[in-house]
Amino acid sequence: MNPIIAPFDASLYTITVVDSNGCKASDKILVLVKKERPIFIPNTFSPNGDGLNDIFYINARDGFVDEITYFQIYDRWGNKIFEKERFLPNDPAYGWDGVYRNKKVNSAVFVYWALIKFKDGESILYKGDVTVQR
Repeated sequence: MNPIIAPFDASLYTITVVDSNGCKASDKILVLVKKERPIFIPNTFSPNGDGLNDIFYINARDGFVDEITYFQIYDRWGNKIFEKERFLPNDPAYGWDGVYRNKKVNSAVFVYWALIKFKDGESILYKGDVTVQR
């Protein structure tokens, strides 16, 4: 026998065999699943209009993310300066261009958090900081 399994979550399996004399033997195995979460959120960007790294947005490998539920950015004083809800990754249209209240922000460090819902139904909170370089 060559049993094959492909669980999406950690699972405990029990196998029982009976020989030709009616003797039984059982064993259990716990299969842990390491879920791939191919997310990339940059830690710096340069919104200077040169066409390179001008937008801060969330990247992910296709087919893994159901939606980015929330994406928020705050300055060092705790002011929310950017927010988007319910969108897909890899789209600069849902990213931050380094502007707050119609003014370019100065070079500084900002903090973000993003709640990302994956295709398997699990949501994970990502948080970190991003440096704006002008």
